[in-house]
Amino acid sequence: MFTSIIKRIRKKAALEPGMITLLYGGQSGNSAFIAQKAKKYLEKRDLAVRAVNMSRYPLEQLKEESHLLVVVSTHGEGDPPDAARKFHKYLLSGEAPQLGKLKYAVCAMGDSSYEHFCKVGKEVDARLNELGASRLMQRTDCDVEFQRPAAKWLEGVLSAYQKNGKEKTIDFELDDQPESGVEATVKERYALNEGQEEETFHIALSMNAADFPYRPGDSVSLVPENHEEIVNKLIHLLKADGNTQVVFNEKRLPLYDVLKYQVELTRLSKKLLGRYQKLTGNMELGQLLDDQQALFSYLDKRNVNDLLEDFPASVSAEALIAILQKLQVRFYSIASSELQTPGELHLIVRMIGPSVLGSERYGTCSSFLGGQLNVGDRVRMQLIPNEGFHLPQGSTPVIMISAGTGIAPFRAFLQEWEAQKVQPENWLVFGEKHRQHNFYYRDEWAEWLGKGTLKRMDLAFSRDQDEKFYVQHQILQQGEEFQNWLNRGAHIYLCGGLAMGREVEQAIRKVMMNAGSLSETEAKTALEQLKEEGRWHTDLY
Repeated sequence: MFTSIIKRIRKKAALEPGMITLLYGGQSGNSAFIAQKAKKYLEKRDLAVRAVNMSRYPLEQLKEESHLLVVVSTHGEGDPPDAARKFHKYLLSGEAPQLGKLKYAVCAMGDSSYEHFCKVGKEVDARLNELGASRLMQRTDCDVEFQRPAAKWLEGVLSAYQKNGKEKTIDFELDDQPESGVEATVKERYALNEGQEEETFHIALSMNAADFPYRPGDSVSLVPENHEEIVNKLIHLLKADGNTQVVFNEKRLPLYDVLKYQVELTRLSKKLLGRYQKLTGNMELGQLLDDQQALFSYLDKRNVNDLLEDFPASVSAEALIAILQKLQVRFYSIASSELQTPGELHLIVRMIGPSVLGSERYGTCSSFLGGQLNVGDRVRMQLIPNEGFHLPQGSTPVIMISAGTGIAPFRAFLQEWEAQKVQPENWLVFGEKHRQHNFYYRDEWAEWLGKGTLKRMDLAFSRDQDEKFYVQHQILQQGEEFQNWLNRGAHIYLCGGLAMGREVEQAIRKVMMNAGSLSETEAKTALEQLKEEGRWHTDLY
């Protein structure tokens, strides 16, 4: 995903003095990655820079800042990520101070396939300006392929600090994360529910532990390969030969290799559809682009092959490749503790294929990990620390809520506690479709319950009865006990899909109203207070 971008920038040697605060807040690690690279780059130019995670930024310092750079992502349905929640709320509130002496620049991170693209970054940019701060440059909105616009943003920031002086030429690089990551070997791979339409795999990867010091709650990014069926169908639609040499990144490569290893085939975006419409002049596609609701409906579960079939045109292979996104990394929560499995880490991967997406459709990374990799194969991965999802200190009570493969980090939590020989107060609420087929690692949970490492577990298998029953229903059913845990200071950890996350949040508000005797407004405030206190941790996708 982070292909190397080398920018030669001509700039002046004399720079304005003063500390620059670089605030970053995100969910996947991209914001932190840009911030760290930007800090190193600017420091090479003798600028004083401090990079601060928004979750740890003292809000009272904002009025003292003179130079502020912000890198922030948008999560879910236009929401701030956990790390940015407190800063975002404060900035948009009436408590935020006037900032007449502040100069700033915002790099907004997002995904244009979502309706509220870069919403948080846009709000931060507008509010800073409203409070009297002056823009160093216009806001930059970065899509999934953020490398080039992020580099341009940093170039603009640097230009804003130029003064008369001797010119110098330096290099700026955004290294490709996977290329600079760690190579791991597939040690073990097996289905946790063998024979089911939607198979879920346990995958153990071995690597040099010293090169990969992960913690429970962290994630990894991996570069996948496109499924062969998708690649071959696209070659057929293009009426091309997979062995034909095409130009990609100023190199001549076989068409098959470019489609399999280099470009994104299973994800569509508004920008890609716009490029394809400009390339083909298809009027029907132009109408779709003008209808936002229909557009976002179309983007869901469709791939590049669908685009060519739904809006056919005579397009050369090279012309199509030129408008496609580069193949992006995928993120997976780590399902093991380094203390218990030194030198290796575990992943839980649900195979997304035709049974979920329809004929000849595959999830890129899930089919790569679950269907194409074999024991002994190698894969490059990058550690993505998730500070906001690490375990609390001491004996703080912990409630873990998950659905499907969202169980991954909580298996890591239990392994960590077992290895440390500690038994904090903890409670797992887990949901899936069927107990018989989808109760992943059931023997391990039973063993931890027997030892006392896991104190309580409640399950919700949605398809095992006539009326569907999800984790949010289990929370409502256990409302009195849930409220008791909250009263004792429990931290809530939530991992799974965005839709599940919204339903769970609503359920917890209802618990606060019913078992906590709060009004609807008071319950909403209480939940926000949990988040501000750092007791609300999410890893949603």
